[in-house]
Amino acid sequence: MENSEYFNERPLGSEMKKIVFLLILIFLSGSCNQEVYIVSTPKGCDVYNRKGKVVFSAGFDLLFFSDGLAEFDDTLNKIHGYIKENGKIAFLSDYSGVAFSEGLGSVFLSDSSCGFINKKGQLVLRPQYKGKSLICQRPGSSYFHEGRAGMCFRVNDSTTQTVYIAKNGKVAFDKEFIGGGDFNEGLASVWFLDSTHGYIDRRGHVKIMLPAGHCGDDFSEGLAWIDEGDSCYLINKNGQTICEKKFLRPWNFHNGRAEFKIEIDRNIFSGFINRKCETVIEPVYYQAFNFSDGLATMSKRVKNKYGHFDTYVLDVNGNVVLGPYRNVVIREFHNGVAPAQTRVLGDTCFKTFYITKKGKIFGEATHCYED
Repeated sequence: MENSEYFNERPLGSEMKKIVFLLILIFLSGSCNQEVYIVSTPKGCDVYNRKGKVVFSAGFDLLFFSDGLAEFDDTLNKIHGYIKENGKIAFLSDYSGVAFSEGLGSVFLSDSSCGFINKKGQLVLRPQYKGKSLICQRPGSSYFHEGRAGMCFRVNDSTTQTVYIAKNGKVAFDKEFIGGGDFNEGLASVWFLDSTHGYIDRRGHVKIMLPAGHCGDDFSEGLAWIDEGDSCYLINKNGQTICEKKFLRPWNFHNGRAEFKIEIDRNIFSGFINRKCETVIEPVYYQAFNFSDGLATMSKRVKNKYGHFDTYVLDVNGNVVLGPYRNVVIREFHNGVAPAQTRVLGDTCFKTFYITKKGKIFGEATHCYED
């Protein structure tokens, strides 16, 4: 079982065939900073490295890799578990839907509480607070970010509140919140019990309080967007407003750039600003993804051709480095590779592939689903 050759001999189970299209959506929805890339095949899947070479082949489909592990379900041999990026089985397990972060993955236990397993599949944490078991903050999972995980405890049958635990399973600080986000760059955005919003540090100390009715996004590259209702403004880690401009539906900063949107004649267009709130890429794109690896992909509608669009890959200064690609969706680049998808044969078939920063394509596969 420890040999990756095991995966070359197993046919794809019939139940897994039924969820191929779901796996395509998972493949396109994530932007994990991974080292390998899954491509579904008629017999299961191939796993490529970022150079476009097959690392191993599996006789069944794999879900996405997180923190170096991916879930598999071999229905033919009736085994289920998690494998490594080199194709070796990490452990067999009855736990499903586990996404690992910082070496731990959250699981639901038989008493409906939440625990954490390590990368050997061993249950290592069963966090409690005030003598009660904690539950996962999100449907299906709770994650560690910067050594902290937000989890919930039941106040009564209809109310839960959030606390943060450390990686030893103990509560990091004895404070409760209506809700809270993940820690990023040392701060987490939280809703306090009086319904105000602000930011705390990893010790639970309040670092920024926001005006009533305002709520904040995660910090990214030292900045965070604050929503005041009909527009957003930018603050730094001292809570100071960075510029007077206000934006519609902006995204976090990546590679020194942040997407913003404008509305023209009931159409929404995307552009990018720098950390000084200066426009560096004009808002002429109907779809855009975040910058990563110094590149971002953006799409423009093709004039006089309804439903058609061209996708470009731009650098941080707005220069086109790849494209245009007609009717192709290209997502964020990570480690020099981005997943892509294009529709073929009407609306029921899609071709998926990966593209490198130099325009090399690998892992092409066509998938169809029934209406």
